[in-house]
Amino acid sequence: MPALRPDLIPARRIDSLIAGHAAATPQRPAITFGNTSLDYAALEAAVAAMAGWLDRTGIAGGDRIAVYARNHPESFITLLAASRIGAILVPLNWRLSAAELSWQMQDAAPSLLLYGDEFAETAVRIGDN
Repeated sequence: MPALRPDLIPARRIDSLIAGHAAATPQRPAITFGNTSLDYAALEAAVAAMAGWLDRTGIAGGDRIAVYARNHPESFITLLAASRIGAILVPLNWRLSAAELSWQMQDAAPSLLLYGDEFAETAVRIGDN
């Protein structure tokens, strides 16, 4: 089997793919979740807004952002926004115990913890450790 040649594959951040689709096909559906749908223009606007907020919060390239939430478009938007500013998304599994989540938090050492409302109580506990 031939070796992969990284020089032949252009390096692209995932958020740049969304920006490209938003420019080329802004009205085309990008995300459908339940009864909600976002087109590429709306997704790009949400990613830009989230990236701006992360930047104003002081998150920079190389920082880790922990996300403790169920699957939701906002989690995907956060992933794309993190990519845009060069940060690293650390998804936390909502099915884990507080002790397991605390270990993940200590190991990953995120600069920011974002969480869904339903996980607020546990998020406060694991964020304090």
